[in-house]
Amino acid sequence: MSSTLVVHHLRVSQSESIVWLCEELGIDYKLVCHDRDQQTLLAPDAYKELSPLKTAPVIEDVDTYTPNHDHIRLAESQACIEWICRKHGQGRLLNKPWDSNWKEWLFW
Repeated sequence: MSSTLVVHHLRVSQSESIVWLCEELGIDYKLVCHDRDQQTLLAPDAYKELSPLKTAPVIEDVDTYTPNHDHIRLAESQACIEWICRKHGQGRLLNKPWDSNWKEWLFW
């Protein structure tokens, strides 16, 4: 079964944690790597078009929770982490506010 999850990885960025998360969960995903400009170290224009924030990380997926199975695109680390853990990881690696290390988990 092929995954619907696509991780857009901008090298040397916060998207490192999303790739790491997917590997820790052992889930299937498609990795699309984007290289920074060698001179400016900025993200390429194609990457910036993925998110209105023009930041990393960005993931794309099919929202199987909606009747039409809408295509979604998420930016921001915490949103991506929550989505991946809940949808693809069956809640694994998520902490609750009452867990003793919740604050550290949020910082990660």
